[in-house]
Amino acid sequence: MELIVFLSCGAVAGLVAFVRDRKRTDELEDKIREIRAVLAAAFPYRLPTHADADLVALLAPIDMSSAAQDGMTPLGDLILEAPGRQPMSIMRAFTDAGTTVLYVSAYPQHPGKLYLLLESYARDAEYITHVGNPVRAQAPFSHHQTVSRDLPLREILARHREFVRASHLIARGALAPTASLDELMRELRANHALFVRWRESLSPEELLEVDLKTVLGEQYAVHGPGWKRRLALRLPQATLRKKR
Repeated sequence: MELIVFLSCGAVAGLVAFVRDRKRTDELEDKIREIRAVLAAAFPYRLPTHADADLVALLAPIDMSSAAQDGMTPLGDLILEAPGRQPMSIMRAFTDAGTTVLYVSAYPQHPGKLYLLLESYARDAEYITHVGNPVRAQAPFSHHQTVSRDLPLREILARHREFVRASHLIARGALAPTASLDELMRELRANHALFVRWRESLSPEELLEVDLKTVLGEQYAVHGPGWKRRLALRLPQATLRKKR
């Protein structure tokens, strides 16, 4: 769930800046609507089909020989998409046959790049290790750390497990097993439902702030308030609340 940039001023340049500003506002609004469409879907993950050969090919550069040496085995590929939209990403999931899942993701708009993320699930919490990417705004039950992409996978796995061990409260219940694709899909469904319930509890203003932080990342502190005022007029009631 990712991105955006900004503009400038001047006389004649001001008109150019205005046009660019309108375009970027449209892009930002569309990105937020895409995020909301994914999170509003009954379940945004699916298995690839023969029609997804180009997407699956994005994962071809994966060399997981080190993962195999560290006890990680592949579970399968998953596609993330919202109804009526093009797929956002494809990811290959690996498991340690316990409670750690390693996702290697690729995005159609960034061919040739692979992104790593580790995750462990509990009944009312998730524990995520981002590899090289800054932590985005997330729900209060979502616990995060970021590690350098220069670390060997063995060290990344060790840091994730230590992070989960140190963060996990016994009162939350046992960590969920993710040793099979069926178990992983069950946890993804439960996790998705958890996010939907949380987002449904937010006001439109709170939801817009959360989504802007997700899209803008570190830029939110400087540019977020301005975009929030502007987009509040264009996204007045785009919450996840279902029509009754």
